[in-house]
Amino acid sequence: MLKKPSFKTPLIVQENPKLSIFVGVLLFLILLFMALIFFFKNPNLASNFSNNNSTPVQFTDAPKVQFFNYNISSASAALKPPTQVKLYDLKTDFSNNEILDFAKKLGLSSYTPDNGPTVVVYNYDDPANRGLIQFDKTTGSFSYESYGVLKPSIQASTPTQSALNILTDLNLNDST
Repeated sequence: MLKKPSFKTPLIVQENPKLSIFVGVLLFLILLFMALIFFFKNPNLASNFSNNNSTPVQFTDAPKVQFFNYNISSASAALKPPTQVKLYDLKTDFSNNEILDFAKKLGLSSYTPDNGPTVVVYNYDDPANRGLIQFDKTTGSFSYESYGVLKPSIQASTPTQSALNILTDLNLNDST
């Protein structure tokens, strides 16, 4: 019959638990002593934890920026008040059909019917007209995000003219 091997560590004797506790406490004290020696031999660590209040911290206000004069050197950049101003009253009460007609001009057609003040119309299927519009029926404000390709029917040389051509294509341009 084979004898079962016995594994015992030389420091800790399993038959004596008091010796195990003593060895554990002794190892802890040795590690604590080594940490204290390292802490006090390193002057940077010791100075960070000391209560040396010889130089108090002083706080100052941030510098204030002041402009006394500002000149625009370019004559084209000078702001001039307009000679005429046109005021328009915008419609603030929109029906669902009016919102859907407006959204269809942007290529959006899908929406979830809701009786709340906000209507969301979207199109995720057609890559050329992919987008989303969120329309507030009570104020008339809206937010439009286009992920598709919206191009005017007539190409223009300037970005402003291109935008006006798109608005004209959508019947949203007011030439006055």
